[in-house]
Amino acid sequence: MAIEARCDPAIEDAAVMELVKGRCWACHQTNGIAGHDFPDLAAVRAAPVEYMIGSCQMPPDGAPLSEVDREMLVGWASCRQK
Repeated sequence: MAIEARCDPAIEDAAVMELVKGRCWACHQTNGIAGHDFPDLAAVRAAPVEYMIGSCQMPPDGAPLSEVDREMLVGWASCRQK
């Protein structure tokens, strides 16, 4: 189910990077199968996280993120300056 993008300024960058390292780096590490890596917070901010997570397109590996994790990523990404 899609998640509505709603900025949550209480979500800390460190929590996002912890989740990215734990769940996303398997594919989004340097030279990973995703074709683009997330070595740091700036790279995650530049990615279409809000759309890809919010529309359930990521992760594609059959191991979906929990609803709590999806809401956190979308809420965080919705706050970034465009």
